[in-house]
Amino acid sequence: MKYNPVKFNREVVKRFWQQGYRSPTEISRKTNVPLRSCERYIGQLRKNGQIRAIHRSGRPRKTLPKIRRQIGKIKKVKAIIAHKKNISQAIFITIVEEEWNNLSNEAILNCITSMQNRIQDCISVKGGHTKY
Repeated sequence: MKYNPVKFNREVVKRFWQQGYRSPTEISRKTNVPLRSCERYIGQLRKNGQIRAIHRSGRPRKTLPKIRRQIGKIKKVKAIIAHKKNISQAIFITIVEEEWNNLSNEAILNCITSMQNRIQDCISVKGGHTKY
């Protein structure tokens, strides 16, 4: 799991609260958590007895993790090509073929099956912006 300083700070302040520390300045001095954050967390603990969850957008991701990884691979190839401007055609072809072979059949089939909807959307908006 990736280190998250906000979650870590919240847990530290919560533990000090459970140990009986009630002063935000004292907790801030002992933990190096910013004073304003300590004040906010202590205020929430006094009011609700808990620290409110971190706000997250309710918008779901449009792509699955597996497809996001594949897009990342494509971006990696693009970055390699951008970095090596004098890349030979043979190296370029091997890099692209290698990444192409790593694509899953599911991702390729998804692109193929969604093409009809994409074309229909382009026709319906008369060449304007689509959801894709």
